[in-house]
Amino acid sequence: DKKIEIENNFANQTKEKFDPSISQYEKIYVLINFIIITIFSVKFLEIFNTLTFENKMLYPFSILFTLACVGLILEKNKSAYKFETVRIILLFALFIN
Repeated sequence: DKKIEIENNFANQTKEKFDPSISQYEKIYVLINFIIITIFSVKFLEIFNTLTFENKMLYPFSILFTLACVGLILEKNKSAYKFETVRIILLFALFIN
């Protein structure tokens, strides 16, 4: 991870900017997830009135969980791939039913 020092002129303090290096594979994976979640969100809005209460709660939860997982990947968090695995298993299980 590369860190860039930034000088704060107001307090005369030096702070480090968090800037993890992301592989090309991770960038493509995140981009694909953003495209899918955008389509998923639009579909959710289109069919909102026809959904049951449970599905009205499940759709936003899955959208937020996906965005959180993508954020963890971009931050190079150590647990990102554990959460991503859980997310994929849950979504797969939901779509099978």
